[in-house]
Amino acid sequence: MAEAIATLKEEGLERLLLDLRNNGGGLLDQAIAVSDQFLADGAKIVETRGRTRDSFQEYRATDNFPELDLPVIVLVSEGSASASEIVSGAIQDHDVGLIVGTPTWGKGLVQTVYSLPYGAGLALTTAKYYTPSGRLIQRDYSSWFDYTNHNGANADGLDTLGEPYQTDLGRTVYGGGGISPDVLVEPEQAGAFVQFLVARSAFFDYAVEYTSRSTVADRDWSPSEEVFEGFLSWAVSQELADRDEIDEGLADPDDRERAKRLLHAEVVNSVFGLEARYEVLAGGDNQIRKALTLFDQAGDLLARRRAIAAPGERRVARAQPGS
Repeated sequence: MAEAIATLKEEGLERLLLDLRNNGGGLLDQAIAVSDQFLADGAKIVETRGRTRDSFQEYRATDNFPELDLPVIVLVSEGSASASEIVSGAIQDHDVGLIVGTPTWGKGLVQTVYSLPYGAGLALTTAKYYTPSGRLIQRDYSSWFDYTNHNGANADGLDTLGEPYQTDLGRTVYGGGGISPDVLVEPEQAGAFVQFLVARSAFFDYAVEYTSRSTVADRDWSPSEEVFEGFLSWAVSQELADRDEIDEGLADPDDRERAKRLLHAEVVNSVFGLEARYEVLAGGDNQIRKALTLFDQAGDLLARRRAIAAPGERRVARAQPGS
């Protein structure tokens, strides 16, 4: 992350969009290190609380990284969980970035792994973590089925998640059900047939086959209609669908365009790597397109953030329940 930001700064970085959609999280120390790069020295990143004395820990930003101090937008989704929620929660609570997308998963638990015989391990929940404003974003998990299937999760409101808290600038945020975006933007959904092809790895498999026999010389390559028709014929030969089913499944021009973009992305991924794949997919991503229109709002937030007296410390106490 630090290397990527440094490289972008050398290229003239003026604003940053951080995509944490479907980022399922990772280690606590990495969430802290990533958050550290967006916050002023001394700003609280996260706090853990549990039943034992040593489970009460507070983590703050250091001077290991220069404060970014640029307009920031963070994209999140239902698949953003755990460590990615720590990062987005710290950025939101300190008003250094605008959170855009859909409500996150809501995993606010800390696990400790205990070694067992024969190479096994037990992941035991030992604490809960709280964002800088003091909110616990863990969703109710009394029903394991509902929790794992995200049943009952907030999907359309930004003010119905539970106990209210306040950010440094006094904006109201809520605990009890993930990180709610500042701007709600639902993703566009591909049609059922395109989703079927993705689930069967059709675009990936054909891209591997295509690049093994065809030269893709540069990253500006894009699939011609002839190449796309070759993919559809291949799908028939693999018995994924017959031609009538393909024509029906791609009758919507938007779905046909999505399929071409997915094929494009997997071909350049096969030759040039994941970054090239992401660039192609970003071009047709409605959430990214919307986020790019919100940088004036992110800039206004940053200007207000700069104006408060102590950038590294919170000036507003958390709201009381029911206030």
